[in-house]
Amino acid sequence: MTTAPLTSDDLRRQVADVVAPYGMTVDEFVACDVDDLPSDELRDLWLMVKAALAPS
Repeated sequence: MTTAPLTSDDLRRQVADVVAPYGMTVDEFVACDVDDLPSDELRDLWLMVKAALAPS
């Protein structure tokens, strides 16, 4: 089974769905310090997607 890679826009939409219940936008989430995030799940997600979503 193969999968197509996510585009940056697809990744932003998926992250937005996860952080919205915390009252955050994707840009706010990426700008956070990992130690300031309110849950282990968000810290794990931040570590996985920070580089892909950070402004270049």
